[in-house]
Amino acid sequence: MFVSPLAPLMTSPQPLMVLVPLLVLVWAAAWVDFHTFKVPNALSVSGALLGLLVQAISAGIDGLGAGLAGLGLAMVLFFPLYLIGRTGAGDVKLIGALGTFLGPERLFYALLPIIVAAGAVAVIYAVMAWRTRGATGPWQRYGRIIRFLWVTGRFQYLPPTSDEALAARLPLAVPIALGSTAAVLWPFSIP
Repeated sequence: MFVSPLAPLMTSPQPLMVLVPLLVLVWAAAWVDFHTFKVPNALSVSGALLGLLVQAISAGIDGLGAGLAGLGLAMVLFFPLYLIGRTGAGDVKLIGALGTFLGPERLFYALLPIIVAAGAVAVIYAVMAWRTRGATGPWQRYGRIIRFLWVTGRFQYLPPTSDEALAARLPLAVPIALGSTAAVLWPFSIP
């Protein structure tokens, strides 16, 4: 039987030392991002420093190393998304702060619920844009991308137009909070 690597977070001697600051960080960021579409640097940077401090207190130098490795993994995975314009810098820093609390292995396992939550939030926002402002679907744009690829043999990404449902900005800290909370509080096991 496979036990989730997140389960030790709930059974370790200092679960509240890790859980409370982590949940306060992600939900504070979600609230601010939902209202302003920005995650303040003060929140994500202080969260990362707090995560490293918590790691150092709870597991010494090994914990500090795990926190730094989690931060590094988050940056390696999410910085390219920022470079291509799919996420904001504040979201990348928030994932980095999350990585300092979870370390690389736990962060890796928390990514699936975060991605599922991000997909659900994106669908909700796209449907709301379609229903409230009559936004169009992405199908014409996708057709142009495929035709360009077919004719030239090269891929060229076309960003969504302002009247497209997928052009709606998303507060990504919300799915980060939803997914990381689910991953941390639900110690699941797979037979």
